Amino acid sequence: MAVEYQRLRTMHQLQKNMVRQYMHNAMSPISAISGYLELLNMSLYSDGSKDQLEQYRKKIQRGVNEVNSILEQLQDIYSEDGEEDDRNHAMAMDINWIVGEVCNQMTPSCGPIIVNGTVKPVYVVADMLVLKMMLTNLVNKARKNTPKDQPIEIDTHQTTDEAVVKVRFRAGAKVRQKLQRLFAPEAELDLDEIQHMNSFTKGLVASAHMAKQHGSKICYREMDDNRVEFNLRMPLGQRAH
Repeated sequence: MAVEYQRLRTMHQLQKNMVRQYMHNAMSPISAISGYLELLNMSLYSDGSKDQLEQYRKKIQRGVNEVNSILEQLQDIYSEDGEEDDRNHAMAMDINWIVGEVCNQMTPSCGPIIVNGTVKPVYVVADMLVLKMMLTNLVNKARKNTPKDQPIEIDTHQTTDEAVVKVRFRAGAKVRQKLQRLFAPEAELDLDEIQHMNSFTKGLVASAHMAKQHGSKICYREMDDNRVEFNLRMPLGQRAH
């Protein structure tokens, strides 16, 4: 019972942090919509040109689409959770497909993402919702520490017995120091001790807990030119027939 409680608690933490991150992402398009509505209102009273009004309309429509996308992602988090009473149900899936799903859900304002997938599918057996939440947290953490005009890179590949997803980005000295402490071999990833951290770091820690509970692991390594990398490593699975 204690193990199940810890698993559900970690799942709840992942969900809560994803909700916070999505709401944070929603603030930008909502603010843009508000601004362009004001400009549209002013233009109507000042006999603005047709082209100018159309430009404002398109900007507002883009913002509405971004907010709708975020709301759909929030709905997916809890609808999928409610549809499966038994969270131990796992399925075989191509890790490249999951990475694509996560990237497609990112709003345009999140900045560029470069994905380098494998030519052939790399199958793992996992809970799809859990895997999507872990990858989303890794990408969001990378995006949080990367300027919007700089891309983050995601690579997938396989070893003899593992499927690997690498999330690579540039990080300043302070961020690297925090990640070093967080992923130190002696570090105790206790959710009760990190409540003062921001939601992105909490999501990263919760993902590390969840990966461990599902027989996987999340690693961190530093590269040259201020680049760092998260590695999500999972046992290889077989495609369902």
